Amino acid sequence: MSPDALVTLGRILPALTEALRARGVPFPHVAIVAVSLFEAGAGLLLASGLFVFWAALGLIAFTIAAGIVMLNFWDQQGEQRAASITFWQSNIALIGGLILAAATA
Repeated sequence: MSPDALVTLGRILPALTEALRARGVPFPHVAIVAVSLFEAGAGLLLASGLFVFWAALGLIAFTIAAGIVMLNFWDQQGEQRAASITFWQSNIALIGGLILAAATA
């Protein structure tokens, strides 16, 4: 990985840590590491065709939980609310695809 990519990743991670801390998530550093490992592992399982049903189910649950914690459009106004709603809609589309993957596993 290039130094520029590492700097970019480093900047993203503190921003995510602060966002989780602001939402009251306990141990935000640990949560980011755990979630990242889960997402990568479940994604690899899904892509490789191993345990597809369970990987898809886990990713569905994660997508719903992350949306509730991070995309609270019901408490927002203006452009921020519109952006959060758009992200919710894309999450719903992802969930639809994951449901199809689980159903055909």
